[in-house]
Amino acid sequence: MGSQHDDSAVKNSPQQQQRGSRDPGDTQRVASLPEPQMSAVALRERVDIHEVLGRVACAMLQPCNVVTAACRDLAPFFANFRFTIAVYFPETQLFVIHTPGAEPKHIVCDETIEGYFLHHTDEDVLAIEDQELWTPPPPLNLTRWAQEANYRGGLFAASRIHNNLVGVVGLQSASPFAWDAREVEMLRAAATGFGLAYYHAVLSDNLIYSCREASQRLQESQQDARDWRHRAEQLQTAADIARNVGVCHSVADLLAQLTRVLGERWPNCRVTIQRYLPERDVFEVSPVSKLGGEITRPVRSSVQKLFLNNVPVTYIVCDSPQEIATYGDLDPQFVAECEAEGFASFCSAPIFVGERLWGTVTLQARESGACSRYADLLAEICRVLVLPVQVAESNAER
Repeated sequence: MGSQHDDSAVKNSPQQQQRGSRDPGDTQRVASLPEPQMSAVALRERVDIHEVLGRVACAMLQPCNVVTAACRDLAPFFANFRFTIAVYFPETQLFVIHTPGAEPKHIVCDETIEGYFLHHTDEDVLAIEDQELWTPPPPLNLTRWAQEANYRGGLFAASRIHNNLVGVVGLQSASPFAWDAREVEMLRAAATGFGLAYYHAVLSDNLIYSCREASQRLQESQQDARDWRHRAEQLQTAADIARNVGVCHSVADLLAQLTRVLGERWPNCRVTIQRYLPERDVFEVSPVSKLGGEITRPVRSSVQKLFLNNVPVTYIVCDSPQEIATYGDLDPQFVAECEAEGFASFCSAPIFVGERLWGTVTLQARESGACSRYADLLAEICRVLVLPVQVAESNAER
């Protein structure tokens, strides 16, 4: 702060001079009181204010908590007045006005006295001895003081950082009041310290948010990389299985090869293939269950009929006997086989040739939850089996 302030730093209305509370010379004297004449008590007060706000800034509080703490800790310095801190939000053109012990008020900028500093960017203090005798300059259309008729005098100091308004610190008195240099300098100190503390909190909050966002993006990228590696491994496994099946000269040879290769991939599972025969509207099961059963199953009473619905289904998976039992009405024979052989989970994936369902591959395991771990890979394998299926059907027609 310089040793001398500009004469326009404290604005008093012409009505103040008419009231006779102070002549124009006195008003200018208050505005330009030299710092060297400041008493030791006044200097101690300013130092105390900066120490209080320094502790608030060092507490690493969130911006909203900085305002609460500043209101609480600064109000005792101005015990004879109503103390307020108005925080400016440019994105919404609102002031949020905080008073110790009261709920914050949201007021449009040009409808409150603090909006004065948005239109007078070269001023940092506004002193009003009697608001009833003060005419707000355009474009202010005040509603706040009209609602708070008990307050007559007002002293306001702007908190600016890099010439940008952060907020306004204010004092109000219940009766007309002639503000002197002590109140002006103390409020200036409070406004400067609050602006720095709040700005520091906003920067810290933004930095923490940016770090968390960057960390989240990094985690998402790492997860994407893991997912792509997992998918690449699945595609490689599916391609290897398709190569192991080799060139089959008949559909029966293909079914046998598929059962063998998939059985080697999942030795803890029972592998069955349900070939769809549309002309008979049945699924032909291979191999048949050890308990016997039908070689062909009507579509209407088969779990695999779900792949013939209009909605595409990538796979069906059940992770527990309780889930398998829910298919009892649709396919009682399949559910009975699972119960009899102790299968606790299953998954089934379709093989489509174009838009035609050629068949499905089903895995059954005695471990609950096992097949849910296999379902994605099984679906990938069924997608790459299209070519071996086409080759086998073509060879069978020769």
